[in-house]
Amino acid sequence: MKGLRAWPRSARWLLLLATAALVLAAVGHVTTFRIVGRHHFGAFTFWAQARQCIVVAQITPANWPMIADDKLRQLDCVLQVGDLDTTIEANYQRRNAYLAELRTRGVQEVELQVQRGERLFSVQAPIGVYTAKNVLEITIVLALSGLSLGVLGLLVLAAAPDVEANRVWAAFLFLGLLVLGGAINGYDDHLFRYTYDFLAIMGPRPWLGALLFQLAFVFPKPFLQGRWRLIRYLWYLPALVVFLGFLRLYGGFILGSPWLSDLEVWANHGVTLIFGSGVLVLLLRSLYIILRHASQRYTWQAVFIIAGWLLALPISFLEMILNLLGLNWLLGGVTNLTLMFWVVPGATLIAYGMLRYQSFAYRGAALNALVILLMSATLTQVYSLFISRRGWDGVQFATVWGGVLLATLFWYIDSPLRRGFRRLFVRHEFDYQIADRFSRRLNEVSGVEATLRTAVAELQSGLEVAWAAVQAASRPGQLWLAEMDAPQPAMLAAGGLDLAAHLPSPPVHEQALLQQAERLGRVWIGPRISAEPFDEQDTDLAGLLAQELARALAVHAQIEGLERVPGLILAAVEADRKRIGQDLHDGVLQFMGAMPLDLDRAGALATKDPNAAQAILERAIERAIHVSQDTRAIVYDLSPPGLAHSGLLSQSRLYVQQACHSRGVALEWQTAAGWEDLSEEQALQVYRIVQQGVGNALEHGRPTRVQVCFGREDGQLLLEIGDDGVGFEPERSGLRTGLGLISMQERARAIGGRLRIESAPGRGTKVRLRLPALG
Repeated sequence: MKGLRAWPRSARWLLLLATAALVLAAVGHVTTFRIVGRHHFGAFTFWAQARQCIVVAQITPANWPMIADDKLRQLDCVLQVGDLDTTIEANYQRRNAYLAELRTRGVQEVELQVQRGERLFSVQAPIGVYTAKNVLEITIVLALSGLSLGVLGLLVLAAAPDVEANRVWAAFLFLGLLVLGGAINGYDDHLFRYTYDFLAIMGPRPWLGALLFQLAFVFPKPFLQGRWRLIRYLWYLPALVVFLGFLRLYGGFILGSPWLSDLEVWANHGVTLIFGSGVLVLLLRSLYIILRHASQRYTWQAVFIIAGWLLALPISFLEMILNLLGLNWLLGGVTNLTLMFWVVPGATLIAYGMLRYQSFAYRGAALNALVILLMSATLTQVYSLFISRRGWDGVQFATVWGGVLLATLFWYIDSPLRRGFRRLFVRHEFDYQIADRFSRRLNEVSGVEATLRTAVAELQSGLEVAWAAVQAASRPGQLWLAEMDAPQPAMLAAGGLDLAAHLPSPPVHEQALLQQAERLGRVWIGPRISAEPFDEQDTDLAGLLAQELARALAVHAQIEGLERVPGLILAAVEADRKRIGQDLHDGVLQFMGAMPLDLDRAGALATKDPNAAQAILERAIERAIHVSQDTRAIVYDLSPPGLAHSGLLSQSRLYVQQACHSRGVALEWQTAAGWEDLSEEQALQVYRIVQQGVGNALEHGRPTRVQVCFGREDGQLLLEIGDDGVGFEPERSGLRTGLGLISMQERARAIGGRLRIESAPGRGTKVRLRLPALG
């Protein structure tokens, strides 16, 4: 979070607004304690200038007897208290003395004349005295609601003060602090009471709808930029008109002008229209973003907006709507105090949607704090509204919320006690479902690219991390990356060896993808979305998912290899044909073509120069011997005739010695018992692997020494063919897609063995073949 000096001027002005709102709310709550010791008739009331009567306040606790028994309802108009006519404001000021006088005479109840809509009725009400507890029962919910909105506003503003959406939502929350926190005061003085009501309640209300209208154009996705951006400020004009109306109403009344009831009705309707239209525009804009299938970030932010208002609006404003329609009997025993706190979960949900996709210091702690506030406030309200049937007051609410808050803190705040509890009971209770979904999703796709794309997305969402990355050995130039904010995984061209340079942040876990000791790729896991650490069970789950991915990649690698085999076989057959043809052309055919000429020359010289003829015949015989050896080598290469008679080790050594001698390469040869027990088919396949392995080393490795070891290890037969040549990277080399490696691997599988190749640039190459021992 930035220092205050780096904040825009408008953001610093908002801090002044927050300070003023907090001061006004504090003044209102402190002055409310002035009513302690005064008398009441079972409800919290105020003088309504427009209606010229005492009105039951909407913030009366729902468990106060007159409200809980449905004898009085909010906004009921009390016309007479006993013999006191309360339609006269002066008598409203005398009500305390009147009720005190009745109590001194031993009267416990007083008769009230009440008007509810067009209905007039009488009701008996108990005479009571306000205590400090009564004041707290009224004010605590207002204080908690207002402070919660104020803290939310400060958090949103501090996270990104240079972002217009954050400033707008912070301003809305600060005004909410003012309206809720300042909804009560204890002033009796005419001047102070109406001045406070204007500053804390009526004055801020018109601007709420205008702020929501502006928010609709800047959040989630900025809209109408450039010269059209002035449209977002359009609703401030009617808000200013309504504000001036309230100023004229309250200012004129304070200065001695008569109360303008028509102006009050007009101004209140204006507030309702501006606020309702602002909410409607914001919701429609959010719905439009969802239906247009915008990016994952904007879509989720729009969902949070709609969810927040659905959480706050229907319940918070249901009572107001029912009052407006004259149907408040549907919610008997319920007051605004009961419903007001629903604004907090709704505002928190919208703030969470805004901050979740922004980067700032202490982001994890801030998001956790929002979740704690959201969950605790929602659970408290559910209990208070739907389970506590008789209603409740502020003290009860604060007690319940405190208990729920402690439970929520235990759940979300990392501590040794919580870690132990979650490890023993619920920390990883859904790991099986995550692994099962991962496996099923991999089975639904085909191809290496689709598998990598699906796997990296499931890793990121299943492990609940900021990002996950996967790289396959068969695709060395590709790095698949799935990030929390990105709608789809991205394929990055990760050239070079330093793949970590392409990752968004240092990984908390990385793991090789291995299948039968063969490296098929690598997985990187980013930090968790929440503040929870990536623990041992997360590591185990990541390892399990990596194993499943390795198996899938191994299957796809085999399928790709099999798909290439026919073409490679045809190419190899053609290459062998050309090689054999070239060998026959250079050797046998040239010898056979020259033989008649040599014999003719020898015949012609037989009588004239027998010595010359003898020399020609000797050269022909020598050439015939060489051609015979070459032809025998060709036939031997196609099918070693002595393998069944002299054995695998003898024939392999003969081949390797000849091959190394022809290249001037030193040979190290070692053998162990057990290889003589192989069947003829097994021996032939091992011999071909020796041919291919040694041939590759001599042709591509440029070695000075070759080692061949027919040994035993851990009860298995182990063939090792190594060299000290230039080496290569198996994961990046084209050898992986060639027939030589595929043929060696298939030959090994055909006889129940397993073949691995180990190599690195400048460190030579080693081929390892493992076979189950027969003896």
